[in-house]
Amino acid sequence: MPGQCPRLGFFRTISNAANEPLKRLPLAFSSPEWSNEKGLGAALGFRLLGLNSYHCIAPPVDGSEKVARFIYEDTRELLGAVMVVDQDPVALARRIIADFDERRAALGWDKGSEPATTRLSALQRQQEHSHAHLHGHPHTHNDTEDHHHE
Repeated sequence: MPGQCPRLGFFRTISNAANEPLKRLPLAFSSPEWSNEKGLGAALGFRLLGLNSYHCIAPPVDGSEKVARFIYEDTRELLGAVMVVDQDPVALARRIIADFDERRAALGWDKGSEPATTRLSALQRQQEHSHAHLHGHPHTHNDTEDHHHE
């Protein structure tokens, strides 16, 4: 979605449908980089609603250590949300998923499904196995033994 306002409207729709406040839902604000000064405001705006913000690049916060600490961490106690920065996008994605799973559990909801890469790998193995059966190629069952169907 193009900006903070459409996302916020979408999040409010989910909140209303779930009959839960935004701060309890598995939702977040994420940005790959800071395109302009409004990004920091957007990140804080979502944290005002109790939603963590996730970023691969640290925000352009120079100056006081107290201000930087507030931007990153001290909003947890005040707002119930923090800014998470991790330069590794895969690690950041895992953190988002873990945080979402924690919120789902607090709501009594089922954990999210397996990551797409896990599901895709399983589908690919299944497709390769079916192909081997169809064409009589040697293959394994349950990763244990090679065999060939006659």
